[in-house]
Amino acid sequence: MVDFILRRSSAYKLRKTYDRLRERADKVHNINQRIEILRMLDQLDPSIVSFEEHQMSHYEKKKTKYFIESNMRKIKFLMEETKKKSKKGMEGKYLKDENRSIK
Repeated sequence: MVDFILRRSSAYKLRKTYDRLRERADKVHNINQRIEILRMLDQLDPSIVSFEEHQMSHYEKKKTKYFIESNMRKIKFLMEETKKKSKKGMEGKYLKDENRSIK
């Protein structure tokens, strides 16, 4: 009830989403794309901290929340594109023997 009144539930959701994206970013195999994603996440962290801890007007909270959410959507899209590219790259890679192919 206290979280509902103080609007901490939205800050909690943003932090939870951020942490999940951070964990997924650590699993990206391509090092260049992983670094790019982690840098984007590092840029979001101060905004999330200020959203959680500082007293802001309703307008500032709304603006900060939409900024964080839009950047998280961009990061998710980038991660999905990375995943699709890695799947396309893996389609033709088989260990081939003369008579059989092994996946």
